Amino acid sequence: MVELNYPEENESDFPIFLTFNNEMGLLFIVTKMGTMFLVEVSEGTLLLRSKISQSHCITGANLVYSKGIILISKSGDLIYVEIADQNFVNFIKNSTHIMNNT
Repeated sequence: MVELNYPEENESDFPIFLTFNNEMGLLFIVTKMGTMFLVEVSEGTLLLRSKISQSHCITGANLVYSKGIILISKSGDLIYVEIADQNFVNFIKNSTHIMNNT
């Protein structure tokens, strides 16, 4: 189980989009207030929490031919999030907040 901690100003926030990337074992969770959580599912490790939109997110979809997602915000913005393999490996190696990252 992974606990999703929301910033105090967004305590009433809730997930509106959830998708699983089978190839990488990652769960993307996006909230109404525009926060994205990236979770590694085999260990239940929260890898990243990031504010990706200043306006409310309405919905999202998996990108079939890439390792990412696309979201639509209330203001009409399309938000594209993709994982670049080498950058992701470097992020994991250099992240001190992730246990067992060697």
